[in-house]
Amino acid sequence: MDVKGRSIAVRKIVSTVAALALALVLGGHARAASICTDCHGMPPTDAAYRNITTGGFKGSHQTHQPAAATATDCAVCHAGSAAFTTDHMNEKVELSSNINASPLAATYSKGVFFNQTSNPVMGTCSNVNCHFEKTTPTWAGAKLVSPTDCGVCHGSAPATGSHPSLLAAGKKHGDYYGTGTGSCVKCHPDHTVEAKPFAHATSAGKRPLSLRFTAAPNNGGTYSKTANLAYPNYLPSRNPARDGSCSAMYCHSDGNGGAARTTATWGGTLAADCTGCHGGNAASTAPITTGLHAQHVNAAVVLGTTIECARCHNGPVSAGNDRAVTGVAAHVDGVKTVAFVGGGTWNATAKTCSATTCHSSGKATAPQPPTPAWSGTAMGCNGCHGITGGTFTSIAGEPNYANAGAGLPLANSHRKHVAIAADCGVCHANTSTTGAAIKAGSTIHTNGVIDVNFNTQAGTTATWAASTKTCSNISCHGTAKPVWGGTLPADCTGCHGGGVTSTAPIATLNHPTHLSRAYGPGSYLGTATAACQSCHDYSATQPDAKHADGTVQVLNAAGSACVKCHPGALPAWTSTTRIACTSCHAATPSVLPNGVAAPYKANYASRGHGQAAVNYSASRACESCHDANGAHVSGVLGDAVRLTLPNDNTQCASCHNDPVKVPTPNEQNVLSHVTTAGGAATSLCKSCHDPHGTTNLAMVRTSIGGKTITFTNLSSGFVKTVAPYDGLCQVCHTATSHFRSGQAMDGHPTKNCLSCHGHKGGAYAFAPVTACDSCHGYPPVPAGFVTGTGNYAAGKPENYAGGGGAHVVAKHVSKTAVPAEGWANCTMCHGNGSLNPATHQMALPVTPSKITVDVRDRLKFNHSLPLGPQQYDGKLLDGGANVTGSCFNVNCHFKPSRKWSTTK
Repeated sequence: MDVKGRSIAVRKIVSTVAALALALVLGGHARAASICTDCHGMPPTDAAYRNITTGGFKGSHQTHQPAAATATDCAVCHAGSAAFTTDHMNEKVELSSNINASPLAATYSKGVFFNQTSNPVMGTCSNVNCHFEKTTPTWAGAKLVSPTDCGVCHGSAPATGSHPSLLAAGKKHGDYYGTGTGSCVKCHPDHTVEAKPFAHATSAGKRPLSLRFTAAPNNGGTYSKTANLAYPNYLPSRNPARDGSCSAMYCHSDGNGGAARTTATWGGTLAADCTGCHGGNAASTAPITTGLHAQHVNAAVVLGTTIECARCHNGPVSAGNDRAVTGVAAHVDGVKTVAFVGGGTWNATAKTCSATTCHSSGKATAPQPPTPAWSGTAMGCNGCHGITGGTFTSIAGEPNYANAGAGLPLANSHRKHVAIAADCGVCHANTSTTGAAIKAGSTIHTNGVIDVNFNTQAGTTATWAASTKTCSNISCHGTAKPVWGGTLPADCTGCHGGGVTSTAPIATLNHPTHLSRAYGPGSYLGTATAACQSCHDYSATQPDAKHADGTVQVLNAAGSACVKCHPGALPAWTSTTRIACTSCHAATPSVLPNGVAAPYKANYASRGHGQAAVNYSASRACESCHDANGAHVSGVLGDAVRLTLPNDNTQCASCHNDPVKVPTPNEQNVLSHVTTAGGAATSLCKSCHDPHGTTNLAMVRTSIGGKTITFTNLSSGFVKTVAPYDGLCQVCHTATSHFRSGQAMDGHPTKNCLSCHGHKGGAYAFAPVTACDSCHGYPPVPAGFVTGTGNYAAGKPENYAGGGGAHVVAKHVSKTAVPAEGWANCTMCHGNGSLNPATHQMALPVTPSKITVDVRDRLKFNHSLPLGPQQYDGKLLDGGANVTGSCFNVNCHFKPSRKWSTTK
């Protein structure tokens, strides 16, 4: 017998002995048969462990069975348990193959039977009807808690149909009622308030799905669909279809006691806007029509525009978003929310509104119109302002209350301005053009603000300042700024303003530009009378028949000041755009009456600082160097160039010393040249360069020192090799070693001067280069050799065949050699130990034939042999025909060395 068999046999023996002992103890004493509660309680007692004192063991029986459970209650999960006798004590736990007679095969994860132990591993049920066919929590786990655990079985809320959610068909229910258990009570009994919130699950198989509408304001509502509400058709496995509709529901009505525009179907969706129930705004597909809504939300003909729903229902909807509910708490609560934007009150009993911005006189302190009723008739302009009882008869509805004085809240000058209805449109052009009807599309009539907008009769630049109650630039008052409700002075300043020195200079349109701005011609034109008469045909002696006749007489014929100053197309007098510099400084320039013409800078955009290249991004506009508001048109050429910085190198350095403005390193921090031999670098950039551009390269002036300069080639343009020897470099040179003005050549290179005389090299511009590495590197290295720190950092590859050679071979030149060491590393092989000008001439172009190998005498290996050409047998020829050779009789090589270069 195996161990397992012996164990079973032992347990059977023990059980038999125990049974016999019990029989002996009870022998002779009659008693009733054992019942369920004798062993495990009824229902069984739940415990965290096998408690021999209480008889409890791991389980969840207490939450699944009634307090007075019977054996029949056990049969729900333990098939046949209603007929169990003591012989079921077989050390097995037996489960039904279909728990609770579920429509699907509901099973326990540990099987239909398993061994009974004192510390069992618990399982879960699946497909059981009392858990809505969800996989249950682990048996003997934590008790479910209401309401947080409602979702364990059927979701909280369920994800089917139109149950509250944040998406799809249930979104609106979710928005209004939330997605938690609090939303369930709108249509179902509230299990969360019951003594045992989960007890309804134990009735699965005996009850239908309960739908009832008892929560306000939907009391008494009904649902059209009854199919699939009975058990078991509502379970998920039956794919229940319940797409019915609700009726007698306030939340699905027109809000006024009638049916909704669209019938709401379970699982379906309504329009995203308000049209599904009571209609939307004028822009919707179905505007609201109940009561006087149509006259308010779709009244463009009467009011000029529609009124937003939020104007009167600020709460459920928001201003600017009245086709979407933004305040769900105030929407389907059974109360019509009337709350006005901008103030006002609503009398729900009388159905009247008062103190609203859209039904007022336009001024809070002025006499107000009668309170309008929701059932009232259409009103005209006099329905709100210009009402009966004013100090004068209103012609077209213009306000007629008493004038309280200039600039005061109740100032009123309408009587002086309105003679016919059309006069309203002069100052309120965006509200009405005729004075008899609101302008179509107007959005400002009922916006709560007194809107003053002038039409063209008042002037295209006329403005109104509400804070001071003044108008400006208006045709009927000129440059004056009359105050509403006040009076005007008798002189010119009362209308269009006077001269520059008057208390109120004329300020309409472009008058200030011509008369009062520093950059204009005002000072040049002379007195106020002369300045005005330079453009206008009028007499200084008043009254004049041409003055104030409704026409502005402007001198714009040929020869007039306008045409001379603006020789091209005349700019619009109403334009607020500044005149471009190039409109005056053009090929056909502006010419003042005294004959002074604006200089033309023809090369500015193509070869000057006006170029569009990246190096000119910070300086390509005229305003980069010139103050656009500085004094300019004076009648004297060159006296007002209005530079923003001093007219010296400071202006140039402001860009060239700033790497952000000039990103090219070669053009940054450019030095000045000396003006005397050995002197300081005090030359001015403008002496040689014209930032406006020239026909020469690099903006070099076409005339320097009275001599014509032609500089179109960077290689040969610096020096002229024929008389009169007046190239760019020769113009100023009088004390230089080479290329003095007017003198013949002396053998110094005449091309590529910048190769040795850089604009930013040395202590000053064009200082000669003397460092070894400025030409051929320190030392020269073969093509392709990679230099770096500690590895000939100052070396430069030579670009001719064999160039660089064996300089980088150890001991020829140290890897750490730097230019500061001078000739010491070079003269060992070039110059016989010293710098010999005869063997090192800086003549351009440098060719291999000018490279001289002359090894130092002390390096002689055999002193009995002569030195000289025998030391190196290479051939150095022009034209690239050089052949590198070997060194002989040098003590660093006991025999002829390898070829200096493997290339040639």
